[in-house]
Amino acid sequence: MPREIIVGWTREGTGLERASAEVLTIGSFDGFHRGHQALIGYTVERARTVGAQSVLMTFEPHPAKVVGRGAVRLLQAPEQRAAWLERAPVDVLWVVPFTPALAGLRPEEFLERYVFQAGTVREVVVGTDFRFGVHRSGDVALLARMARSRRVRVWALPSVSVGDEPCRSSEVRRRLRTGDVEGVSRLLGRPYALWGVIQAGEGLGRQIGFPTANLNWRNEVLPALGVYVTVLRVEDRLWPSVANVGRRPTVGGRQLQVEAHVLGEPGDLYGQQAELFFLKRIRAEQSFPSLEALRRQIEADVETARRFFTDRPVATLPVDWFRPTWDWAWYEAHRAELRPEELP
Repeated sequence: MPREIIVGWTREGTGLERASAEVLTIGSFDGFHRGHQALIGYTVERARTVGAQSVLMTFEPHPAKVVGRGAVRLLQAPEQRAAWLERAPVDVLWVVPFTPALAGLRPEEFLERYVFQAGTVREVVVGTDFRFGVHRSGDVALLARMARSRRVRVWALPSVSVGDEPCRSSEVRRRLRTGDVEGVSRLLGRPYALWGVIQAGEGLGRQIGFPTANLNWRNEVLPALGVYVTVLRVEDRLWPSVANVGRRPTVGGRQLQVEAHVLGEPGDLYGQQAELFFLKRIRAEQSFPSLEALRRQIEADVETARRFFTDRPVATLPVDWFRPTWDWAWYEAHRAELRPEELP
């Protein structure tokens, strides 16, 4: 967890401008996938090597929401992203408000005002595809040129892959659109989760024998419509469950809903904050000729989920799947594959 969290346009007056040295990484970190974890891990490693503070600079809101790239849908709810940022293993978390004025800065102005402003940055760690400044016109080559005259070292990390799967936020979104939640888990290092508050539904599930917890989710990206094996986390309790993401076409539903049937007795969950973790897809959403046919299919889906958890009880699943945590064991195991390049 960061020793210091700064929210603001500048670090002046925080004491950081008098720090002896800093190793800085910059990014939006949408989803905190393995690539993001590698970037932050290497920043912390370099800071330890040179005896400096590790600093993570990020932006709020996401730059795409300000510059009009509205088609970019974010993977995490604000509450999830905040929890991951607050548990990042850096010394300083610096959250910069992203405004139209900041978006309009020339790349050189951005670097002068934010990266080199305090005069304490000694190294910068970014991805090879790092872009900044108006219209994303700045790149790592410009960063390296400006850093050179200030005797600041720049490290560029290439895209991380898990096996032969590229670890990018866009790839996570693509896989979610197809329902490949197991592939998403490999890229994130944990199951994808929706965050929200459990609210009362119409009671249809209870009528046919399968009561559900309806999640009023805050994420912008949902897995493909269908039925999934899931784990519902409420406070510190984990419940095996089977969830439907869809519009309930059998009963003429139109509104998109996320509802989970808990395999157990969780008690009254209404009004509670929860996360729903997607472990495996069972099937796509479909329409049935009758409520009885729907009931029989749900019964089969529940049995599929029960068999899943018989082989892999919730208590045996990795605890780190269900909370914001940094997998240093994974970083150490894959450190040799990162191939960071120091730019001239």
